[in-house]
Amino acid sequence: MGRPLRAVYANATYSTGVQEMSDVDMDSIIAPIVLTYIVNNPSLTYGTTLRVNSAGTYDVSRGSAVDTRNASIGTHPSSNSTISTYTVYQNERVVSPLGVTARPVHYVASGSENRIVEMTDAEIYTYIAPSITQTMITGGQGSYFLGLTTTGPPATGTWVSYATLTDTYYNGSNVLTSDSYSLWQRTTGTAAGTVRPLKMSGSTVVEMSDAEIQSLAACIGEYIRNTDIGEYAFQPSAPTPGTWANRGSFTDTVNNLVDTPYAGSFTGAYNTSYTGPYAGSYAGSFVGSYAGAYVGAFTGVFGGFFTGSYSGAYSGSYTGSYAGSYIGSFTGSYVGIYVGFFTGSFVGSYIGYYTGSYGGSYTGSFTGGYTGSYTGIYAGSYAGGYAGNYVGSYAGSYAGGYVGSYAGSYAGGYVGSYAGSYAGGYVGSYVGYYTGSYSRAFSGLVQITSYLTAFVGAYNYQSYTPTYAGQVSFAGQEFIQYYVDPYAYYYSFEVVYQDFYTGTQGFTANISYTQTSVGSYSRETRSQSVDVPYTMAFAGAYAGSYAGTYTGTYVGYYAGTYTGNYVGYYAGTYTGAYVGYYAGTYTGAYAGTYTGAYAGAYAGTYAGAYARAFTGAYAGAYAGTYTGPYAGTYSRSFTGPYVGTYSRVFTGAYAGAYVGSYAGAYAGTYGGFFTGVYSRAFTGSYTGSYSGTYTRAYSGSYTQNFSGLTVQAATSTTTYTLWVRTA
Repeated sequence: MGRPLRAVYANATYSTGVQEMSDVDMDSIIAPIVLTYIVNNPSLTYGTTLRVNSAGTYDVSRGSAVDTRNASIGTHPSSNSTISTYTVYQNERVVSPLGVTARPVHYVASGSENRIVEMTDAEIYTYIAPSITQTMITGGQGSYFLGLTTTGPPATGTWVSYATLTDTYYNGSNVLTSDSYSLWQRTTGTAAGTVRPLKMSGSTVVEMSDAEIQSLAACIGEYIRNTDIGEYAFQPSAPTPGTWANRGSFTDTVNNLVDTPYAGSFTGAYNTSYTGPYAGSYAGSFVGSYAGAYVGAFTGVFGGFFTGSYSGAYSGSYTGSYAGSYIGSFTGSYVGIYVGFFTGSFVGSYIGYYTGSYGGSYTGSFTGGYTGSYTGIYAGSYAGGYAGNYVGSYAGSYAGGYVGSYAGSYAGGYVGSYAGSYAGGYVGSYVGYYTGSYSRAFSGLVQITSYLTAFVGAYNYQSYTPTYAGQVSFAGQEFIQYYVDPYAYYYSFEVVYQDFYTGTQGFTANISYTQTSVGSYSRETRSQSVDVPYTMAFAGAYAGSYAGTYTGTYVGYYAGTYTGNYVGYYAGTYTGAYVGYYAGTYTGAYAGTYTGAYAGAYAGTYAGAYARAFTGAYAGAYAGTYTGPYAGTYSRSFTGPYVGTYSRVFTGAYAGAYVGSYAGAYAGTYGGFFTGVYSRAFTGSYTGSYSGTYTRAYSGSYTQNFSGLTVQAATSTTTYTLWVRTA
């Protein structure tokens, strides 16, 4: 129950009773009458009318679109301008009470009876308004559509245009074009039937008139305002939350703007930083950083960094970083990092890191990190980390951690932890823990872990401090010895010695002993610990591998590979590659490349590239490019660019670019670029780059470069869609 009631007719004039209206009844009777009234009165403020750019008292903006345009194609500089803004409004006036002139009636259960009563505002919102609103938002009578005027509205029904939106742009023929869009509303729908909803008239019920049914239109606006169903939005994408249907769109088309390089013929004096591709013949003095590919014949003094492919004959002193492929004969001293492929015969001392495939016979001392596969016979002392499979006979002292499978006969002193299966004849003193099956005769002391015989005798506890007079060798591990005293008790002596020792020395051990009684088994453990440091001088011949830090004075002959920092005086003949800092007086003939700070008086002929500050009197013929401050008297013809501060009286013809502050009286014709504030009357032809605000009438030919955005024929679009909420 809740729906409005209608009469049931047996024929055109005779009613046989009443019944609730179905969905079809409300869609074909009430909705056509209410919607016809709404579309015929566009000034209504019930929330059922849309307006463009003409907001009423209760109208609310549902979104805006813009028509953007710039100048004609090829214009520069140019920028986008907003020609028009189109805003869609929808009314949200509060209508309460509804103010209907008559109310439909419906059944209401009252106990065991059903009574006929008038519908309240809330019941009209619930049972009548949704049916009418659905017709409006699904393309029926009262709905809106936005689209191109030339295309027209949907074919079903009659549509009336209430607003026009225009999109302007320049087409491919550079003609200003306008596309017109219209906002239509459907004004016709299903014709109303002959039956009408019922109302109270005194003590009886009669059918409502069409005028009384039209007064229900106010309920549509309240339903939209309270539920948002039927609300419109004008924006590129659908709003959230809710379900929104597309009701057409408007598209803004605009010509693209691109920063286009200058392609004309420049005839003036260009004084700014040129960043485009230069395709002409440059005849001036170029003082910037040239980053392109230079294909002409360069005859000046190049002082920058050349990164291209140089194919001429280079005769100067090259001090930069050369990254190309050098195919000539290099006769100087190369002190940089060479990263190419060298195919000649290198006869100097190479001190860098070689990463290529070396196919010659290397006879020097290699001190770097070798990562290739070495197939020759290595006769030096290898101190690096070897990760390959060594198949030769290794005769040196290996101090690293060997993780492979050793198949030879090991004759040295092994001090590591051996985890493999040892199958040879071990003749040393094994101080570890042996967990295998020992099948030979053992003559040492055995640790007893379980005493199984009965205990006999009287037990007296005493501290036992033995004196050990034999030889023992320690290697930083625990040495365990067991002693049997006259009382038949078992004592274990545990000695932890933290150094390497060979000799005769008395010591006091750490003693622990366990008593086991007869009968009821019990155990008692006692212990005594004494920490005894080793303080005697070692006077023997040390034959093991010393792995600690030796702090004494070594007076013997060291035959291994010394990897520490030697701080003493070396009196022998050193034949290796010395990579440290030599602080003595070197009297031999130094044939390598010296990279340190030489403080002596060099009397030889220096053929390399001297990169430090030279403070002496240079008497030779300097053929390079001198870049420092020259304090002497220069008597030759100076042809390069002078970049210092010239403080003397210049009497020649100065042809460069003067960048200082000229305070004298200039009587010649100034052909450079004036960057100060010129306060006199300028009567010549100004050919520089003027960056101020020119307020006078300019009558010359403007030949400078132009930078700015240029209008293109290509276009971009932005689409604004008219949305209506359906759920």
